[in-house]
Amino acid sequence: MRHQLCNIVTLNLNTTCNLHCKWCYNQEKQHRLLKFELFVKFYEDIIKNNITSIALIGGEPTIHPQFVEILRKLKEQEVHLFTNAIRFSEKDFCKDVCRQKNLKDITISIKGFNEKSFEKFSDEKAFAEFCSAIENLREKRLCIRANYNCTEILSQSMISDFVHFLRYYGLHEIVLHDIRPYVTESDEIIKENSAEPLQVIAQELEKAGIVSYIRLNQPFCRYDSNFLKQFMNSKRVMSTCAVKKQQGIFVDPDLNIILCNELRHIVMGNYQKDFWDYGSMVEVYRKPDIISLYNKLAGCPMKKCIKCDMWEKCGGSCILHWL
Repeated sequence: MRHQLCNIVTLNLNTTCNLHCKWCYNQEKQHRLLKFELFVKFYEDIIKNNITSIALIGGEPTIHPQFVEILRKLKEQEVHLFTNAIRFSEKDFCKDVCRQKNLKDITISIKGFNEKSFEKFSDEKAFAEFCSAIENLREKRLCIRANYNCTEILSQSMISDFVHFLRYYGLHEIVLHDIRPYVTESDEIIKENSAEPLQVIAQELEKAGIVSYIRLNQPFCRYDSNFLKQFMNSKRVMSTCAVKKQQGIFVDPDLNIILCNELRHIVMGNYQKDFWDYGSMVEVYRKPDIISLYNKLAGCPMKKCIKCDMWEKCGGSCILHWL
């Protein structure tokens, strides 16, 4: 299978964050930052005339000291921002970012729906700032998408607080994630079966009239079949990782092409060493060892997967579940 959609890039601006969330794949102790001067050259050599869509992530991308300058530089690209939103509590920052016409949408990660739940998940007392950020963003009428990581089953009172929070801030749709596995700096694989929390939370939000989409990072066979059927029939299931689809390009703060964010330790090529322009970057994906790697990852992890009706949509999910 040939790598597709090489005009789409996911760019990590840093590995630093202003929160300390549990189950975040980015647990690096050594903080890395994309140097602005190097980004400008990377933009001129590769992005400018070849990349149509770019996702900015981190760490926390908005705390990059030249974040607004980077956003301005990407004026010809469609930009999608993934953020914890805290910096948008600063009105001037929010104004500067939201006036950039190339910014198509902002996906905010909800760490909690009250002070207690926010601090429990993020290890920071920043719920007030988070709420101010949402208010500032809504004033700008920018497209806001909301994500929530289902790390535990919520009590009925917590569900009520969650629903109230979403309604109060006009977030009538949400994408629910189960827990992504990731690899630590010491090469330890961290993974957990979080299928049950996602199912419970999704069903409770549905009862309350909140439209839920589910992003499944676990194999489909871990979920209740009726639950899956309900969401698949309404086309609200997102799954199969970009690695298995062989779509898009992932770039870390050192401008290495990496396999994906969770497998960021697998470096396939480095800017100014292995590639210098768009053409040579695409050639990285055509190397025999890289093709072999992708083909291996695209395979069925178990014999029963071959005959599974869900295989095309599931794809075995993240390969880390099978290691």
